[in-house]
Parts: sequence; C-alpha cells; structure tokens
Amino acid sequence: MRTFWKLTAISMQSHLYYRTSFFINLLSPVALLGGQYLLWAALYAQQEGGAIGGMERAEMFTYILPGYNFRLHQYCACNIRKPSLSRHI
Repeated sequence: MRTFWKLTAISMQSHLYYRTSFFINLLSPVALLGGQYLLWAALYAQQEGGAIGGMERAEMFTYILPGYNFRLHQYCACNIRKPSLSRHI
C-alpha cells in the first residue's frame, strides 16, 4: 500500500507540474505585452512633443502588436522545426 501512495504522489506532482507550466506559458506573453505597453506609455507621458522618433503614441502601440505577433510566429516556427515541440503538446 505504501508503494501505491508513493506512485500516486509522483503522478499528482507530474500533473501539477504540467498544469502549472501550461498556465505560466499562457500568462507570460500577456505579462510581457503589458510590460511593453506600460513602458511606452510612460515614455510618451514624459515626451512633451508627443512623438518619439517621428511616431505618435497610437502609431507605436499599433506597431507593438504586429511586432509581438511576428515574434510569436517566429518562436512557433522555430519550435516546429525542432523535435522539442512534442514536449509541449
């Protein structure tokens, strides 16, 4: 009976690890995108002319989303070519 409980505990730890990993991987991009939003919002709040490098605030936020999307697709494409993708499925 002791072996059964030990195996059950190991199995529960394994499931908890994958579940936690899933949620962390799900929330990490949201946190990074939110951090970039806050960074650029703070920079534009300090800028008196309203433009940084010729880009207005709305243009910069529009630029961040496609750039982030491109990085996400590039990450996925890189992992598809590697056999490590099966680890995430």
